[in-house]
Amino acid sequence: MTMEKHNYKLTDEEFLEILRLNSGLFSSTAKAIQRKYNIPYTRQAARDRARNHPEFLSELEQENLESAHLSILQLLKQNKDLNIKFKAARFYAQTKGKAEFNSILENKTQYELKEQVIKIGNTVLKFLTPWKER
Repeated sequence: MTMEKHNYKLTDEEFLEILRLNSGLFSSTAKAIQRKYNIPYTRQAARDRARNHPEFLSELEQENLESAHLSILQLLKQNKDLNIKFKAARFYAQTKGKAEFNSILENKTQYELKEQVIKIGNTVLKFLTPWKER
């Protein structure tokens, strides 16, 4: 059995559109290209080609960060699950308010930092939490 050679050449516009639709994830992009154009495409090929467009990747990363930020804010505003709301608030305060938390801790040596793990759905968040010494 011989494999048919494909003649289709994916344009940069087609590639970047699929990369954006897959949030810049190389494996997902490669699979989407295979499905849509019925041509072989690997994760490595997607990664290599994406790196030829650093400005596009940077813009896509910023879009993804804004989307993540929006998700955290939506969790903060919801009132259905107060446990999730509290975890989102704590995460937001410890990331966005990091400088404020760190400056407070620097002046108080009676605190010890311990790693805290919080699971939200399938996402595991790890961060340092101040604990009083006994």
